Amino acid sequence: MIVSLLLAAMLALASAYDAQQPSPTPEPSVTATPTVAVTPIPIPTPAIATPAPSASANPTPAGSQSPEASPAPSPTPTGLNLPPLKYHITPKQPPNPAPDSPQILEIDLNDQVIYSTKNFSARVTTNDVVTKVTISSNGHSGQMTRIAPGRFESTGDIPKLPSIIGGLNVNLVFTATTADGRSTSVKVPIKVKR
Repeated sequence: MIVSLLLAAMLALASAYDAQQPSPTPEPSVTATPTVAVTPIPIPTPAIATPAPSASANPTPAGSQSPEASPAPSPTPTGLNLPPLKYHITPKQPPNPAPDSPQILEIDLNDQVIYSTKNFSARVTTNDVVTKVTISSNGHSGQMTRIAPGRFESTGDIPKLPSIIGGLNVNLVFTATTADGRSTSVKVPIKVKR
């Protein structure tokens, strides 16, 4: 759906740009104000494949519905454009967690040592009941992007450290929260260097 909206916006911008370009031939003394009409792009609904009629040994009785084939599965979401993630953390899980309790299954970072003004990327894998994951450290926090149920990603640049600081040991706290407010957290130690 977002692709359709972006496509409609791009078409509107292209139409507006074309309308602003001078025409190649001189116009008569009558001037007209160009109008830009944006036609909404219909959002396709997934089609459900129906089997082709065939002569089978067990014909469908008159008035009954024949079974329909299920639609093709959606492709796996690609997520953000993350660099290779080399630092993998698998938190210890409780022995018998309730099926509806939030769980952080894995945390992947681009590295255990990150550098000032360089990229920091993270992926957190949770169970499907988690609706939000936040990263916090030293009083600052930010919410990760939900790519799919149970998959959250984040990427950005680390701010420049002052010259008097050579490096910092930091605990990143990843907190997974369910829709009803239950949460679980995992601390991940990293080093930030200048």
